[in-house]
Amino acid sequence: MSRLESSPYIRNEEYLAEPLFKVHDVLPPAHLGSPLNDEFALELPSQDTAYGELVPDNFFERVNRAWFQHRPERQLWSYDMRRVAQQILPFLWLGPISSALDREFLQREGITLLLAVPFSNHSRPTGRRVADELGIETDSVTLADGQNYIYQYLRAVRRINDHLFLHSTPTHMPKILVFCETGSDRSAAVVVAYIMAMYGLDWLSARWAVSHRRLCVAIGEQIRQSLISFESIVAAKRDVAKAGVNSFGNNARKRGIDATGDDADVDMMDGNTITPFTPRPAPFIDRVL
Repeated sequence: MSRLESSPYIRNEEYLAEPLFKVHDVLPPAHLGSPLNDEFALELPSQDTAYGELVPDNFFERVNRAWFQHRPERQLWSYDMRRVAQQILPFLWLGPISSALDREFLQREGITLLLAVPFSNHSRPTGRRVADELGIETDSVTLADGQNYIYQYLRAVRRINDHLFLHSTPTHMPKILVFCETGSDRSAAVVVAYIMAMYGLDWLSARWAVSHRRLCVAIGEQIRQSLISFESIVAAKRDVAKAGVNSFGNNARKRGIDATGDDADVDMMDGNTITPFTPRPAPFIDRVL
């Protein structure tokens, strides 16, 4: 508009006429197979992949790797399915808070952990009352605006894996329900982050893997950017672990996650150093007629 001679305003500085980040259509990545002929599959990377702080020591000596091999059957999506949870992995479900309050569902599927993802520290939909009645564990990770999402993703990944490690037996597979109010945004982001961390997928592939099962997933721009940053963080942690650097020992491992959340000089979104705020000129000024 400011480029038109008839506009009452003129540019005061250069700007882009298009979004900095374009929203791409989420298309099925070829390396996950085609959902049209039931070839879609999620499989863990090779056994020599180092997970570092993402899993407890000797994780796969107790947790069956076969539980991570997922070949879901196709399902026809209907609008009402957004009100119930969907099974993303054999041990991992994603849904709205109503699923966490559904006693019949929790008992039928054998849910052993409710992981809530509230949108603020003052909103914690844990489903604790129902969980206490059924003997189910509860926990939460908060994705509040302005908070360090990366730290929360790492904490959620480790919390899920700790639960699997502590409660797995040769004949028993623990099951986790990750949920928020709608089961479509913040809790979906946590599940996307988990799949990125464990399967080494980029954020778009992981998001599509979740959308393949829960079509109503709708992740906002701020959280989308945090998942893009998380992709780089996880890749870096894997490279360090593979190199054999002793950064993820018992003490250093805890520091590895906590440091992501405690460093005051880390930006809440992408880990870049915060620079002091300096006022910027107004993008437009009145045209002198």
